[in-house]
Amino acid sequence: MATRVSVTLRIAAGTHLHLLIADNGAGFDPNAVLSDHFGIVGIHVQAALIGAEVRIDSAADRGTTVLVSLPLSPVAFSGAP
Repeated sequence: MATRVSVTLRIAAGTHLHLLIADNGAGFDPNAVLSDHFGIVGIHVQAALIGAEVRIDSAADRGTTVLVSLPLSPVAFSGAP
């Protein structure tokens, strides 16, 4: 069980929005394929639908870090309606 979780949302290099979630929990193998679980696959599918990328770093007894990187549209900062 995690005793510490951090969530960070920031603009990176002026071009991407990064959401970083990290914990100190039990961790898991993010590359393991479990026939009756679709959580990790679902996260990647949902991210792809909005043009984002997901990186998951985790290992047993090391916690988990999830980074979602979403490209920002230049229109978002242009002041245009």
